[in-house]
Amino acid sequence: SYSDGSDSNTFRFINNQFDSNIVDDAAGGAISINSFNYTYNNTFIIESCDFSNNEGSAGGGVSMALYDSDLSSTERPDEMQFSKCNFSCNKAINEGTGVGLFSLVHVDQV
Repeated sequence: SYSDGSDSNTFRFINNQFDSNIVDDAAGGAISINSFNYTYNNTFIIESCDFSNNEGSAGGGVSMALYDSDLSSTERPDEMQFSKCNFSCNKAINEGTGVGLFSLVHVDQV
């Protein structure tokens, strides 16, 4: 878990299998990334991963929420990259059965 002040880092998930992970009343059955104030310009690379039978309230396989309460911020929000991943039979109570992306940052920053 990274928080307050994390910037310009690269996090890699490569050749992983996420199967039958279940979270109740939370987003991201397998992976949940919440990017709040003071986390900027981080990159999450998810490559050659399999997401199967995972469940969450939103983003059954993966959830990413971007949030910045500083309306004058010009920093670049965090970024998520997917490459060669498979998503099958993931479930979400709300939206995003495979991947749920939620943004509360300036539209011009995304």
